Amino acid sequence: RDGERMLLNTLPTEPHPTWEEATPRVDLKALATVRTNRYSVPASLAGLKIRARVGAGEISFWHDGKQVARHERLAGKHQISAQLDHYLDLLARKPGALARSLALRQERDRGDWPACFDELWTRIQERSGRQEAARQMVDVLLLCREHDASVVQLAVCGALTAGSHDGRAVKLLVDTSVW
Repeated sequence: RDGERMLLNTLPTEPHPTWEEATPRVDLKALATVRTNRYSVPASLAGLKIRARVGAGEISFWHDGKQVARHERLAGKHQISAQLDHYLDLLARKPGALARSLALRQERDRGDWPACFDELWTRIQERSGRQEAARQMVDVLLLCREHDASVVQLAVCGALTAGSHDGRAVKLLVDTSVW
């Protein structure tokens, strides 16, 4: 009896993965299909095969030994999880697509899109038109790759407070921030 207890109480000394692996191909929309659901990865990976680690609550995607994306695992079937950052390089070339993108809609639905971003977008649009506003908003979003998103958000709020409704003002505030 004590021998059984000892055997059952000991943990393996070697790590054991708690995920399954898959190797999906990334489609032209930068989506990788895993178990009937599609997850975004950086657009630069379109057409390539990548590795996916499928956990109980999370799926991570890997390419060349580096993690390139991570998503909460979708529970249903035939759903899409898109992250805006994965499409910013494409949107930099075609900023008009930002307003109607699935990734932006999902960002808003998750509560990850600050209201001040919409306010800035509206103010730029009033002054410079839809296309220029979209272009400047993509530039603001690209700042989040180099700086903490909270710093960019503070800079957007600062620009709005100062009446500087321009993406360049946001960049200046982020680059000179001491936050």
